Amino acid sequence: MSFAVTDGPDGGLVGDGIEATLTAADSSTMTMQCQGGVCFWPSQPVVAEIYSLEVTAPGFQPTKSNEEVKISHPGCGCPEASFDPSKVALNRS
Repeated sequence: MSFAVTDGPDGGLVGDGIEATLTAADSSTMTMQCQGGVCFWPSQPVVAEIYSLEVTAPGFQPTKSNEEVKISHPGCGCPEASFDPSKVALNRS
């Protein structure tokens, strides 16, 4: 499960140097693993809820937003998790 970090709303992927932290409703925090403009869920169990997300990258303004983690059960019956929204846009500093 991942989300993209872009250079503005219509730009390409930001690249390396991204740091992203999720904060859950119980105030626990998780550091995302980011590489090449994509941030991945850490190696922890997926819990469906709305998280506070903070994203920083060199040369960009930090941003805070809410990310909803949704879990669905498509035709195969296996759980599938996703972020909503699946993209975070950063503005240049």
